[in-house]
Amino acid sequence: MIFKIINFLIFAGVLVLLTKKPLVKFLNDREKTANNEVLAAKQAMEKAVSGDLEVSEKLKNVESEIKNLKDKISVKIKTERETALKTARLYSDKLKKDLSDSARYETIKAKREISRQVLSTAVSAASARIKEEFSESEQKAMFKKELSSLEQMI
Repeated sequence: MIFKIINFLIFAGVLVLLTKKPLVKFLNDREKTANNEVLAAKQAMEKAVSGDLEVSEKLKNVESEIKNLKDKISVKIKTERETALKTARLYSDKLKKDLSDSARYETIKAKREISRQVLSTAVSAASARIKEEFSESEQKAMFKKELSSLEQMI
């Protein structure tokens, strides 16, 4: 049995001599890899936390930004509405004035036309009556008299 123990110790010694360098190298590499992964995880965690804080800050400011935008839009809408109403009033006033001027012009035109028609009818009626009541020589005498009267006016 001592022989078995000595064989086992020799076998274990040879095994340790042959596998020590690769095993130590493997363990050192594994330690470096694990350290690098831990470091990368820490950095990722820090970045995520700082990003979360940044997002939280932005979210806090979003409500005030939305309120500011609503206020600006409200003011702009009110201004544009007032401008549109002012423009509409100006156009309305101009249209009223134009319609009033047009109606006044058409009224004057209609009065003149009616006056012409009344005068024409009166002249026709007077001419017909003169022809009925006066002889041709009396008509000539009246014509000359009225003509000389008109010449004196001019």
